[in-house]
Amino acid sequence: MKKGLKITLIVVGAVLGAVAVDVGVSLVVNAATKVETTHKLKGKTFNSIDINVGTADVYLKEYQGSDPYVKCIETSYAKHDVKVEGNTLKIKSDRKENFPFLIVSPKRQLEVYIPVKTEYKLNIYRSTGDVFIGENFKFNYGVIKGSTGDLSISNSFVSNKLSVIQSTGDVNFNDINANSVDIDLSTGNIALEKVKSATDLKLKTSTGHHFLDNCNANKLIIKSSTGDVKIKNSDANEIDIKTSTGDVTAEFRTSKIVYAKSSTGEVNVPKSKNGGLCSIETSTGDVTVTFKK
Repeated sequence: MKKGLKITLIVVGAVLGAVAVDVGVSLVVNAATKVETTHKLKGKTFNSIDINVGTADVYLKEYQGSDPYVKCIETSYAKHDVKVEGNTLKIKSDRKENFPFLIVSPKRQLEVYIPVKTEYKLNIYRSTGDVFIGENFKFNYGVIKGSTGDLSISNSFVSNKLSVIQSTGDVNFNDINANSVDIDLSTGNIALEKVKSATDLKLKTSTGHHFLDNCNANKLIIKSSTGDVKIKNSDANEIDIKTSTGDVTAEFRTSKIVYAKSSTGEVNVPKSKNGGLCSIETSTGDVTVTFKK
């Protein structure tokens, strides 16, 4: 390449780069402004909720009025489409607008205000963001998925299955009554209090601790690669706990026939010939089981 042409191309590139940076900064400033949009659902009825968004916190809140609504805290570059189709409330990210390069966007949030007297079918997917489900809700079933974010549900009833699948984030359930519960995390802690499952209570993590307090199930299954398992004042007819690295400490309300082993830890379990089967296995960690008197 000739020296004169090379210098010309360098100069042109520098000028274009400066223009791009200047435009980019301007766009970032514009994108940083929050926009609050309220979608009123007057006269709309639905018994199914389908939420599919990118980055946003999601709140389900009790609404005692006659006309539910959805409040979206968003930006002009990341709006949400809210509509009722058939019996389903659908909320999804509107990706029609072009995202500027190097955009910096404020945290987005969805607040869904709906009556609690209806039993809903619930599907939530968010790529990144926390999910908070308020009290007194009833669900036919619940499926909650995501990549990164915490999940919190309190005082709710699920007539069928409540399923959670996500990569990174903690799960906290308090006062939940369901037919079955299935939680699958890659990295995150699971904390359950006053959770009742008529059939199975399945908990699985790769890295994370399990905390159960005052929980009941027909069958309790816990699988973990790295993390402790702590169970207090809980019970199940059949129990299967396996962890590679971590201690298992369990207090059950009724007697169990316990089979426990640890490759490199201490095992301290009561001897009983009565009750359901309880199998506990860890590679590195101690196992301690007691029966509540």
